[in-house]
Amino acid sequence: MAILDQVRAILADIRKEIPDIKAITLAGKDGVPIYSDIGFLSSERMDEETVSAMGVLIYSTAKKLNTAFQNGTLEELTVTGTDGLTVVYDVGPDAILIMVLPRETNLGLIRIVTKQAAQKLKEILS
Repeated sequence: MAILDQVRAILADIRKEIPDIKAITLAGKDGVPIYSDIGFLSSERMDEETVSAMGVLIYSTAKKLNTAFQNGTLEELTVTGTDGLTVVYDVGPDAILIMVLPRETNLGLIRIVTKQAAQKLKEILS
């Protein structure tokens, strides 16, 4: 199975486990989308390049802050707004996983499902 097909399958599995996901993107740490399913965001003039670039921007900023505070390796970043969540996971040296969800989505479920998926993605991309 090709790498992109494996990525698609893993992201589809995440959507099955967390059906509330509004958007999910696997982006290179250079800001270039690898695979994206941005769903509702596309109707609001958000495209996969913008989602990827903004995700990498917040990830890199949080990583610098995390390093400054000597908190070890950044694994996850959660941005909570009044109407939703943006969650970013490190997926190895070259990629991050970005998800947009409703605020009421269970964070425990997100962490369990996404941590396992992130490990699979790391293995595929390495």
